[in-house]
Amino acid sequence: MTTESSPETELQVYGVRWYLLSVVSLNCCLQTAVWAEFPPIAQSAKLVYDWSDSDINMSLNYGNIGTIVLLPPMIWIVFTKGMRTAVILSTFLMAAGTALKALPVGNDLNSWLIPIGLFLNGCAYAMTAVGATVLSETWFPPSQRATATVIYIISAAAGGALVFIVDSYEVHEGLKVLNVTECSISVLLFISVILHFPNKPPQPPSVTANTQRLGLVEGFKTALRQWRFWHLALCCAIPASVFSAWITTTEVVLHPFGISQPLYYEIACENLFPVSEAVISGLLGFLNIVSNTLFLLVTIIPNIGTMWLNWAVFVTSLLSVVVLYLFKEEYRRMDIDLPVSQSEDSKL
Repeated sequence: MTTESSPETELQVYGVRWYLLSVVSLNCCLQTAVWAEFPPIAQSAKLVYDWSDSDINMSLNYGNIGTIVLLPPMIWIVFTKGMRTAVILSTFLMAAGTALKALPVGNDLNSWLIPIGLFLNGCAYAMTAVGATVLSETWFPPSQRATATVIYIISAAAGGALVFIVDSYEVHEGLKVLNVTECSISVLLFISVILHFPNKPPQPPSVTANTQRLGLVEGFKTALRQWRFWHLALCCAIPASVFSAWITTTEVVLHPFGISQPLYYEIACENLFPVSEAVISGLLGFLNIVSNTLFLLVTIIPNIGTMWLNWAVFVTSLLSVVVLYLFKEEYRRMDIDLPVSQSEDSKL
């Protein structure tokens, strides 16, 4: 399929793009905080819920499994219905999941409600895995696309860092406050998205934002057949997923010793254009979550220990550096957008 664009289309950016980025970034931050809530307080959670190390690691996998289940239909929703429908569904699922975690019930019932809540939060994260590059491409000009994606991704890291705050509080009260706060913010996000979150601006911010993408099936086939996609997946997606899983389990890993990102989404979109950003982000996110899940599943093998976790991070990180060094990047979107952008600037 050939791509078509309309160079004559008037390009324009809208201030509301920063509001939309703030909403989805806060959504991403909160989802990550919910996902990574228990490993930083592993020893306390074991006492409160009578959990084992395997239970702590599985608290991460409930979310991963939810993401894997909903990611394929979420790619289709973003591709066919747009970001509004996807973000509404995502914020609703997160609100439902955090509400289950915040219910004032006994620990026995919590042992069932918490996994269900984490699973729903993982389902909500499917939009986050897809939406970063779609939002930046749809609403931001070429000079700001990478910045928007950086803010979006950094919000996930911020969410992972926030969960360590609860370790400063008395365990029972800290968990109650955290769960109620998560639920309250989730409901507010859901309401704000219902009130205002358009699919796309009246006028596109760049030429490629108005360029027809390959069809969903054709886009999948094109991406999976290209070595460029697998090159970036091997050097970034898989090592990043292993590292993110490892960093959230450091409390478990380091306890026996008495010790209590980059932008591969954007470069993948540049190199695989005109494959849709939803397809690319979805595929990379899928590989990320699957690798993350497999990594965590190994930890439930009896007597496997924890030192292999550190070696896995070292080996995959070293491998990613080698593969990234060999990668020859292209900037297919920027080659189209920059000349137009410079021409527009010269008219001002």
